[in-house]
Amino acid sequence: MKDFIKNEDKIEMTAGPSFTLGRSLRKWQEKAIKAWIDANHRGIVEVATAGGKTVFAIECISRWLADNPNSKVLIIVPTTALQDQWFSALTVDSLISENEICLWPEESDVSRKYHIMVVNTGRAKAQLISNASPDLLLVADECHRYASRENSGSLSVAKKASLGLTATAERDFDDGLNEVLIPNLGKIIYEYTIADAREDEVIAPFEIRNVRVKFQPSELEEYTKLSKKLAQAFSRRDEEKIKKFAMLRAQISRNATSRIPTASLIVEQHRGKRIIVFHEEIQKAELIADVLKKRGHSVAIYHSQMSSDKRRENLKQFRKGIIEVLVCCRALDEGVDVPESEIAIIAASTSSSRQRIQRMGRVIRLHDSKEKAIIYTIYITDREQEKLQIEEAKLSQIATFKWFEAGIK
Repeated sequence: MKDFIKNEDKIEMTAGPSFTLGRSLRKWQEKAIKAWIDANHRGIVEVATAGGKTVFAIECISRWLADNPNSKVLIIVPTTALQDQWFSALTVDSLISENEICLWPEESDVSRKYHIMVVNTGRAKAQLISNASPDLLLVADECHRYASRENSGSLSVAKKASLGLTATAERDFDDGLNEVLIPNLGKIIYEYTIADAREDEVIAPFEIRNVRVKFQPSELEEYTKLSKKLAQAFSRRDEEKIKKFAMLRAQISRNATSRIPTASLIVEQHRGKRIIVFHEEIQKAELIADVLKKRGHSVAIYHSQMSSDKRRENLKQFRKGIIEVLVCCRALDEGVDVPESEIAIIAASTSSSRQRIQRMGRVIRLHDSKEKAIIYTIYITDREQEKLQIEEAKLSQIATFKWFEAGIK
């Protein structure tokens, strides 16, 4: 059972000292700060992508340090991209001196006030900060990523104050929320959903267009065979084969041939717009990029097998408008802000609801050049359709939904 304060609860509080440099906090941020303080400075806050969680976290840091001036702050992040983003938020947005911030592992000065670590570094080094600061405040950004035995050591170092940040704390395939996150960070104390954010006009208006495509005959035959084998494995309660056949069937769906030309067609229909195309497979993402280049689009690729310098350069060119289309895999799911983007095309995805939220969040951020965002989802199975219909039932009050067959105009 989630133990959080809902967005509609009316709470008044007096603002304390702030790093937000005169910017007014949003109502949800004030309410969430009070919930965190009332929970003895421990807890997880679920915030929709683009809802303002970094500003909220920095304000929590500010208020903690006002009462605990000798404390240090440790910020755990999942990627170096988020490490860079936090460094920018602290130095540019909050005017904290660079000399007060330690970026691990390039630096290792435990005497500094603020420490930012990727979780892999935190496993070995977080305890050093705790040893130097008994009243340490730990901020775990994208905390759903840390719900494993290996990462729990990074989360257990803060005995007095901790704050978990995520869009969705629930995990799809294990009980890491209850077994790791809550014991180390505290309960879920506040939730700010996409619906809340849209109602508050914190995110742009958006439209969801779901496009159904078909299997090739050979793909359908293989998918049907695997479905029968999966049903038999379920009837026998054979966990190993259930996992095996489910993964193989999902692979057939993700790699369905018709997803590629449909994604390319949608890009054609929005020529001149800033577009992000998502696929699960690097090879397929590169194929989409090649098809679009041959059709005269300015395209860049963004995935984990590229060098970090090349990824950053491609992202920079996309944000500047030099590149019209960015084709990517999971590397862009979390921690990268591209508010200039107007169209998202999810050519293939997993069943993860968190991934879905993260990818939508890449284009629903407010930007002066954007009137609304459009999210296309290419789907092929009845199971995918059922999940999309559930989403429509949840979000139909705040977003427009349209359904198409492949070959839309």
